[in-house]
Amino acid sequence: MHEVGAHCRANGQTFLMEAGQETPITLLRAIEDAGLDNIGVNLDTANLILYGKGEPVGALDVVGKHVRGLHAKDGHYPTDPKHLGQEVAIGTGRVNFPAVMAGLRSLNYAGPITIEREIAGPRQEADIRASKVYLERLIEQAYH
Repeated sequence: MHEVGAHCRANGQTFLMEAGQETPITLLRAIEDAGLDNIGVNLDTANLILYGKGEPVGALDVVGKHVRGLHAKDGHYPTDPKHLGQEVAIGTGRVNFPAVMAGLRSLNYAGPITIEREIAGPRQEADIRASKVYLERLIEQAYH
């Protein structure tokens, strides 16, 4: 990770690791061990839940100062040890988006929020449009 981060740094780039396949404390340890200021976190709000590794509000307590990108996505915890949890439309899963937005506000986060919906077709577009409206309302509440 240090080698990749150093290469990115030499190019004026930031290297973001997407949260989810490890616990937040493991991610923090990796960032600190790499020792570079251009390595950060893309917090995928559902991945922590889908992989059963944590939840995004608590993750902000651990890696919040390193969050430089956010993938807004929702889901349910896995109930079968051989499969990931289920990704669902934003606002219908286990992610506490009001608390996530409040946490981001407390960290003075001003980076991008990318909506993810991992299905295809008209339902995907409808879910993304509804998510945009929902998240804009939460951002307005949290940031104003």
